[in-house]
Amino acid sequence: PEAYLPGLRVLRGGQPVGTDYARAVQRPRSRYNILLEAGDSVTVPTYDPTVLVQGAVNFSSRVLYDPRLTLFEYVSRSGGFAANADRGRVSVQYPDGERYAVQRRLAFSSVPQVRPGSTIFVPVRLEGEKINWGDVITKTVSVLSTAVTLWIAIDRLKN
Repeated sequence: PEAYLPGLRVLRGGQPVGTDYARAVQRPRSRYNILLEAGDSVTVPTYDPTVLVQGAVNFSSRVLYDPRLTLFEYVSRSGGFAANADRGRVSVQYPDGERYAVQRRLAFSSVPQVRPGSTIFVPVRLEGEKINWGDVITKTVSVLSTAVTLWIAIDRLKN
């Protein structure tokens, strides 16, 4: 009864096989239901009500899971980003082994949700890795000019 199905992990050749095991149990004929092979190992953990935050943060720690918190609020509760943190490559590993990274595309970003038992990893910025301000300015100007063009077109269509 204390098994935590969302944390079920299958290892094949030492690597996690990511799938939604809760959906696999609900719909056995779905694509989520993978066939086990010889040598696979299956681990079903108990519920872990914490989130581990580690890497380039000021205090690696476990934070009590709260569904209202965002990924960056968990980082904040671990003392915030360290000076050498690579904020653009933060990732979340779920208890089942799946891993998702923050995605940034122009002015938009996609931040993975945090689940109970997750691990948030903040990598260290590589030595000598600097912000390319030319690229930042070029992309910003491109986005702004596209937005202004759309705004003018919409305004003219209204008139």
